[in-house]
Amino acid sequence: MAEELTVLAEAGAAALVTAMATDLWQGTREAVVGLFRRADRGQRGAVEVRLDRNAALVRAAASPDAVRRALFAFWAQELAALLRQAPSCREPLAQLAGRVSAALSEDHWELAFD
Repeated sequence: MAEELTVLAEAGAAALVTAMATDLWQGTREAVVGLFRRADRGQRGAVEVRLDRNAALVRAAASPDAVRRALFAFWAQELAALLRQAPSCREPLAQLAGRVSAALSEDHWELAFD
């Protein structure tokens, strides 16, 4: 189960940071904020601030993909903690990751997180 949680958290983090500074950002941001709201209403403000600051870093970067890669590990850990705290967030996160991945593949846009 721990490996499955890690894979889902990484898929969610990849979707999240890949969507930063794209047309998918606002919807992705709102979905992630909703997941954290579901788990703990007190985290919503802090999560919104982190997301906005991270997206601003991506937008301002000379190499946005390098910033996305750096943010990936942080968000994978945050989402893994969220999934442990609120197992009900697993399916919505999986759906979000699938939607973002599908939308990005339509645009032939890919970022590797190795």
